[in-house]
Amino acid sequence: MKPDVILMDLNLPIKDGISATFEITRSTDARVLVLSALDSEQDVLRSLRAGAHGFITKCCQAHVLLRAIRQVHQGDIIFAPEIAVMLQLEEVNSPDEVRGFLRRLVTSPRVSGRELSVLKGVSRGLTNREIAEELVLQLTTVNTYITRLNRKLGSQTRIEMFISAVRQGLIPSPFHTGATLRSK
Repeated sequence: MKPDVILMDLNLPIKDGISATFEITRSTDARVLVLSALDSEQDVLRSLRAGAHGFITKCCQAHVLLRAIRQVHQGDIIFAPEIAVMLQLEEVNSPDEVRGFLRRLVTSPRVSGRELSVLKGVSRGLTNREIAEELVLQLTTVNTYITRLNRKLGSQTRIEMFISAVRQGLIPSPFHTGATLRSK
């Protein structure tokens, strides 16, 4: 049997779904669509790193599941709407942008949604206090995010942080004229 699309649950009795996805995508041409009750960002990213072509939740309706299977079979990358929002994909405009965004997402140092918001504030030249006010956070919390970002990006200054984030595709270059992920 040579299936085209395999539905994969992450919670399997003998082997976890991530390991199974990795083995399947490395040894066959089958595409893996994860169908799981687990929907944490870590589960989604681990699935993508293992080679999954999509991630939908078990609470989806039958017609959504069928459409997802068809789209994965055609080579698309599919996410349940709530997963797309979690990964900040809701403003990506084309399949090529999705692929590029996901490639950066699984290979770049992982920053949380809040860290990304702080990073965008830094990229706009805001002070930590201004970022705290804009995001309705304590100044000490923003300082913690800045420290984490510097560690994750291997930077020591705000300028190094910005340059590293642009190089790694976490934020768009101010000089880039093509299609980019729009900031909110």
